[in-house]
Amino acid sequence: MDNNQLAEAAKILGVSEDSISAMDDEIKKSMTAVFETISVRNDEDKKAVFEALDNLWQKGSVYIGLDEVAKSTGILLVTLRSLDYDTQQAIVYEFMMDSSHTERFYDLVNKALA
Repeated sequence: MDNNQLAEAAKILGVSEDSISAMDDEIKKSMTAVFETISVRNDEDKKAVFEALDNLWQKGSVYIGLDEVAKSTGILLVTLRSLDYDTQQAIVYEFMMDSSHTERFYDLVNKALA
């Protein structure tokens, strides 16, 4: 993702460029692909670009949260990334509310893997 695309994505989403820069390469490559595959010709196209970028930004934010969960709990990041997206979100949200419930995070991971 070049600086122009980074700035454009930040502008469209209404977030800082730093928040997008912090995303992993997979997310940034996917954002680049959005710009390359959707031509903006009308309001409907603008909406499609926003929705695609917003979904990627949310996913990237969850991935950043999963990294923090992994560091705090010792659960391997590759394990957390292998979970379904809804479980990933639940783990990150619960971690943000109270990071001291390590047993709860292990329980959520084990249930999702079972």
